[in-house]
Amino acid sequence: MSDLNSMYLILILTLTLLIAHAVVSSKLEAIDVLLDRFDSQRSSPSVQESAARAVLQRLLPAHVNSFEFKIVPKDVCGGHSCF
Repeated sequence: MSDLNSMYLILILTLTLLIAHAVVSSKLEAIDVLLDRFDSQRSSPSVQESAARAVLQRLLPAHVNSFEFKIVPKDVCGGHSCF
């Protein structure tokens, strides 16, 4: 009887892990879809750089010329966002 209970427990734990993995995978896929959608609507690099420069101008006007902004493409960073 103990072996049968152990087998049921292992089966239940295995199914639980499989379901958890499926849920996590589907959530990650949903996040990837959202990120792709946001990427397609992203402003051009020059607009993003101008926006960053404008924020720095407002917050630290004395240091605005100490920085250079450049958008780095994802392929440079192995497909991930980087800066």
